[in-house]
Amino acid sequence: MANAHRQEASPYPLFRFETPNSPPRRPVPGAALLSPILDVSLAGGFSIAAFVVFYVCFTWQRWAAPSWIFRSLVVLGFAVNYPHFLVSYQLLYLDYRRRLFSNLRFIQVSLLTPIAILFLLGIVFFAHQARLMQALVFLMYGLVGWHYVKQTYGAMIIGGLSHRYFFTPREKFALRLNLYTVWIASWLPPQLKGSIPLDFFGLPRLSLQWPSALGPLFHGLVLLSGIGLATLLFKKFRATRKQIPLTVVVAYIAALLWLLPAFESAIFFAFVPFFHALQYFLFVLTFKKNQALDSPARPVSNLEVWFRMSRYLAMAVALGAIGFHFLPQFLDRHFLWVAKSVNLTSLEGALWILLNLHHYAIDSLLWKGSHAEVQKYLIASSLAA
Repeated sequence: MANAHRQEASPYPLFRFETPNSPPRRPVPGAALLSPILDVSLAGGFSIAAFVVFYVCFTWQRWAAPSWIFRSLVVLGFAVNYPHFLVSYQLLYLDYRRRLFSNLRFIQVSLLTPIAILFLLGIVFFAHQARLMQALVFLMYGLVGWHYVKQTYGAMIIGGLSHRYFFTPREKFALRLNLYTVWIASWLPPQLKGSIPLDFFGLPRLSLQWPSALGPLFHGLVLLSGIGLATLLFKKFRATRKQIPLTVVVAYIAALLWLLPAFESAIFFAFVPFFHALQYFLFVLTFKKNQALDSPARPVSNLEVWFRMSRYLAMAVALGAIGFHFLPQFLDRHFLWVAKSVNLTSLEGALWILLNLHHYAIDSLLWKGSHAEVQKYLIASSLAA
């Protein structure tokens, strides 16, 4: 029982808040981030259900995919995927605005990183450096899996907190090791000999042409590291009799379905960015909800909270439509010759590189547990009633 008691004690000594607002409320086991159903659905439940349906219909039964499925991707892009990029900008430049020029790391991400990316893109187009453009594309696709597994890791940690399920440092290491092997295994296929040539807006993508034996090797590492993680968690269960929360389980399974080539499905793969964005919004909405509730002046009604969140999301939708649709159309209408100078079919490709690489940098900065805002509006609220 002593061990079980130690498991229930929070391993997070970060609840000494840097902001002089109201103190955290008493933790209550089983609290949800948004609601039990929404937590599970957004963390990965929706994507797991979609994978099962798509696999049964289009892989097992080999039905022809109806055209409305692909048309829906456009709608989902405007409604969810594009806004999830721009929400990170709102968080950085609005919610964290007081830190922008008072902290070196924030200066690097908010100012120096976009300037560096724009500088490299300037070299690409003004010096006609198609090879440099290929390198930037290579970097973007190399980091996307890392970005996905980092988010999955956060989803599992925070999802556990809301149910008083704490990962020990050893378990966290095993989880990170397993997720990083998943990332490498997902990145490898286009880099192996005999892989199908891919392109990015008409520009051929670089391939390292490594030995094909590396593919099965990393799948083996995924399996071995997964067995190691499962062993640690099973030992914890035997000692504490505490089950892994469903939110944690679905977040992990979703990452495997999104990334591992063994589960690859052309139709499902097209929807993976949408499901990744849904998972992202679980934490953005939790953050903004608790930020709205933290009103020292007066109580805030649920209706007002949802109104503020809706207004915040509407701004993200509008900015996403501008950044990923209207701005590329404008640039292609007037400057398409610039894209064609490096064999791109659209300047949208350059915007994808800028927004993706900067988004990765922003997220790696904002969601650190050492930030007072994350401690108060995400970590502590996961434990609060």
